Amino acid sequence: MSELFRIEWTLSEVEEYMRWFSAPHMATEDDEIALRGLRDELT
Repeated sequence: MSELFRIEWTLSEVEEYMRWFSAPHMATEDDEIALRGLRDELT
């Protein structure tokens, strides 16, 4: 059960990052932090 929760959490995080990057953005420091977060979720 805990493995399913971890997978659900990861997918939820990736979804949020995809929303972030599908919207207009200006390559700010927040964008760089979000990109690092996305990379962390995918590894």
